[in-house]
Amino acid sequence: MKYLMFSECWWQFLLLALGAYLFGNINFAIMISKLKRKDIRNQGSGNPGTLNMSRTFGAKIGLMTLGLDILKGAVPTLVAFLLYKNYYFAGSAFVVADVMKAVAGVCVILGHIFPVFFKFKGGKGVASTIGVYMVSSPLVSIVFVVAAVTFVYFTELGSVGSFIAITPPAILYAVRLIVSYGTYNAPLWALIVAYACVALSMVLVYGAHHQNLYRLFHGQEHPTSIKAMLKRKPKEESENK
Repeated sequence: MKYLMFSECWWQFLLLALGAYLFGNINFAIMISKLKRKDIRNQGSGNPGTLNMSRTFGAKIGLMTLGLDILKGAVPTLVAFLLYKNYYFAGSAFVVADVMKAVAGVCVILGHIFPVFFKFKGGKGVASTIGVYMVSSPLVSIVFVVAAVTFVYFTELGSVGSFIAITPPAILYAVRLIVSYGTYNAPLWALIVAYACVALSMVLVYGAHHQNLYRLFHGQEHPTSIKAMLKRKPKEESENK
C-alpha cells in the first residue's frame, strides 16, 4: 500500500490531463476517410463519427470507427487505473486511481469534441465516452450499449440511443464513489474533482448533441435506421457503378 499527498502529485494530474486531451485529438474517422480519398467532414452530416462513416462508407467502416473511438476513450482511462491502482491519498482510504480515471476520461472526451489540431471541431464523443466508462464499469457499459443498439434498431432514434449508452454507466460510477467512500474515507477535494469530471463528461456529450436535442423536443429528429444501414452500399461503391 502506497500513499500520495496532493502536494506531491498535482503535476501528475496536469500531465495526465494534457496527455489524455492530446490523445483525444486523434480522429480515426478523419484518418480513415482520407485513406479512402474523402474527408468525412464534407460528407453527409459532416460529423466525423460512427453514423456518418457508416452512411458514407458502409457498416463495416462504421463499426471500425466505433471500435477505434471506444479504444481511444479506454486507453487513457486504463493507463490512469494501472498507474495509480495501488496508491491511496495520504490519511484516507481513497484510491488515487478513482479520481485519476475521472480526470483522464473527461480530458480525452474534451479532446475528441474540441480537438486543438482540428480547430476545435471534432465529433460528438459518444464512442469515446463508452470507452471511458467501459474501463470503470465494463459489464454495465456493455449491457447499456446492447440496450442502446436494441432501442435504436426498433425506434430509429439514434441520439436517444447514444444517451442510453453513456448516461447510466456515468451515474453508476458516481454512485459507486458515494457508496465506497461516503464523505469519511476520502478527502473532500478528491470527491469533488471526481464528481465534477463525471458531470462534465455528460455536459460535453449532451452539449455536442444540442441540435439533436432541439429536434427531439420538436419531434423533428432524423431517423437512424440500423436495418437500412446494414443493407445500404457505401456511397463510394454506388458512385463507381
